[in-house]
Amino acid sequence: MKEPVSVVITSYNRVELLRECILQIQSQSRPCEVIVCDDGSTDGSVEMVRAEFPEVVLVSNETGSPRWVVVQRDLGFQKATHRLVLSIDEDLIVPDSETVDWLCSFFQDASVGIVAMPFVDVLRDERVQNASKTQGQANQRHCHIGAGAMIDIHKYREVGGYSLWIEGYREEADLGIKMLNSGYKVLVPPAQRVARHLRRQGGLSQLASFRSARNDVIFYWRYTPGPKWVAFVAATILRNVSDGIRE
Repeated sequence: MKEPVSVVITSYNRVELLRECILQIQSQSRPCEVIVCDDGSTDGSVEMVRAEFPEVVLVSNETGSPRWVVVQRDLGFQKATHRLVLSIDEDLIVPDSETVDWLCSFFQDASVGIVAMPFVDVLRDERVQNASKTQGQANQRHCHIGAGAMIDIHKYREVGGYSLWIEGYREEADLGIKMLNSGYKVLVPPAQRVARHLRRQGGLSQLASFRSARNDVIFYWRYTPGPKWVAFVAATILRNVSDGIRE
């Protein structure tokens, strides 16, 4: 029997996509423990999971305040009972029933900490993201882009996991650099299997925009050497001012 995998699905107010996401994970050829982390949905998502998928581990935020995606993911990781954890949002549709097994295959190399899920933002363009540029081979990068990734939970815990203060935006880069600094690989595989990402439409809220800009500044301060930090911070400020003017 193949080694089971834990799948952490973060969700907020997209009940139909969440249902489809759970069903596609349950149809995988490799056994999957499904963990749904809902951030206070008001569209019946929690009730749907309880009624239709009683076997799913449900982590529901009932505080009345958003926890944000990084905290949600980490709560899901705490519930995971298997070594490999696929972390996805509810709006990621994997291409076929062999996708989880395919991602697991890259962990035959014991030094791998993260393997990204190639995807296309179907509501924006047809560009494949999180994919290797070398045909038939995985490439190493410092991080993956959000939407989906498989993570070795033991290595995740060893490096300290996500920095929870981030809340959202730059968490993948922060975790990726922690992995690299600990001697582990972050891989983007070839685009043999490409997921569909149905990203929410519309721009960021003012609070989300603030967090994104704040995280950029702190990230560059932590990881950019010497004088280059000043240039990165200046570019971040100019970019956010420009975005604010356009909005």
